[in-house]
Amino acid sequence: MAIEPARWIAIKNRYPIGTRVRGTVMHLEDFGAFVRLDHDDVAALVLVTNIEDGTRSLDMHDYPQIGSVVEATVVDLIEETAQVRLSMRPSDLRRHASAHLQTIVARLADAGLAMAHDVRGCSAHDIAELEGALGVTLPVAYRVFLEKMGCSAGRFLTGTDVRLDTLRSLKPDAARLLRECAPSLVLTPTAFVFAVHQGYEFLFFECGPSGDPPVFLFTEGEQTFRRVAETFSAWLDGCVSDEIAAYDALGE
Repeated sequence: MAIEPARWIAIKNRYPIGTRVRGTVMHLEDFGAFVRLDHDDVAALVLVTNIEDGTRSLDMHDYPQIGSVVEATVVDLIEETAQVRLSMRPSDLRRHASAHLQTIVARLADAGLAMAHDVRGCSAHDIAELEGALGVTLPVAYRVFLEKMGCSAGRFLTGTDVRLDTLRSLKPDAARLLRECAPSLVLTPTAFVFAVHQGYEFLFFECGPSGDPPVFLFTEGEQTFRRVAETFSAWLDGCVSDEIAAYDALGE
């Protein structure tokens, strides 16, 4: 079915290359899987070569099952057929996450919040030790964040505990806040608290199959966890925009 030009433009604006998406597998062919994207009536294609990393040959038994929910990265927008192409390969997520973090660092530098010499990432050994100590496997998008700016990021997120040297203590601090303010709420064993602000609110995601998981917020005085971003990458984008706006306002 042909897509109207105006709708194709809207789809391209909503799903630029590098966007992380979730969707439901609707149909399988020898050449790949068709996925209906969440929050929209858009059918995208995952070619068989983009289902997993590696060189082994796949057949349809290796494809995700019809009805299953999958995560993927937008890797191409085909103008001739007005089609969104996806990849489920972890290597594509890492590549796009790295490019995204480079853009984040450039935005912070342009705003004067973090110069190149202010930004320092964590080593692979540091991250492995953190995962071992906490008993989790961190999602790819967050690992890339740590690799790029996990130890220092200038004035970005000043006043919020997000750096490597604070991470091991954040979940116990968050659990203590919940016991005091919302005893009915409990963090799961796979919950990873990555930010605590001024002792009265914290942010977390669930470690699991998602390479770029949703972010949840708890604030003192509330009795629920609020979902504040569909992915960690989206949360980081919004946070950078908010901090740049606040920094610019101080200079006016």
